[in-house]
Amino acid sequence: MRGMSNKTATIFLILVVGLTMLTFLCYAAIFIVPEIPFNPYRPSYATARAEAAIAALQPPAQVNNISTATATSVFGPTWTPTNTPVPTQTPTPTETRTPTPTSSPTPTSTPFPTKTPTPTDTPLPPTPTTPPTATPPPLYTVGRIETENNCSVVRILGIVRDAKGLPLAGVTMQVGEVGVAGSVFNTSPSDANGRYVWDFGAPDKNAHTWFVVPLENGQPAVNRYEFATDSKDVCDSFASVQITTIDWQRRPDIVSP
Repeated sequence: MRGMSNKTATIFLILVVGLTMLTFLCYAAIFIVPEIPFNPYRPSYATARAEAAIAALQPPAQVNNISTATATSVFGPTWTPTNTPVPTQTPTPTETRTPTPTSSPTPTSTPFPTKTPTPTDTPLPPTPTTPPTATPPPLYTVGRIETENNCSVVRILGIVRDAKGLPLAGVTMQVGEVGVAGSVFNTSPSDANGRYVWDFGAPDKNAHTWFVVPLENGQPAVNRYEFATDSKDVCDSFASVQITTIDWQRRPDIVSP
């Protein structure tokens, strides 16, 4: 296309592309709608041509001449059978004997079941109730409580007073470690100033929980008082506890023996 100008070449290219696309669209329309008017090979045309060809191949129909003559039978006149008399059936005599009825056995009466009496529940005797054991009232109350740190000893001490607040001598205290079997001990009786004391030994690496309780006739006179001490690792701390002071006072409404 050397002789063509750029404009002519562009117009020619557009025409070629347009015709190509138009041809493609026509084929696509024929494929989608075969009966479209511009399809020269529509299926209906092909069907009509096929039916015409098949009709041309069929032979002409032959007309059968039906004779109107009366048909003559080749077997001669119709034979009429003679009626044969039907023999009379002789009646069979009916047996008149009446059969003897068979005797039916007399039904045996079924005895009614004996009613078994329902056993009556016998109430059990009431279980004897054990009278509750009277709990003696506490004889002492806890008074002053003080704590201090100490790196040499773990100790419990205090003063026992009577109902008037005066020192009470001769009171034995029971001490021990909570939850440790074989660690229960009795202190010496309180002295004339009512003082008691017990050393548990030097502090160790563990903290401990102890108890103390005054005794009356060898038995605890009140609920035991529990207290804790710290390990030796913190014994230098002012807040650490190794020595505990607990005072006791006898209740004023309990008369001393």
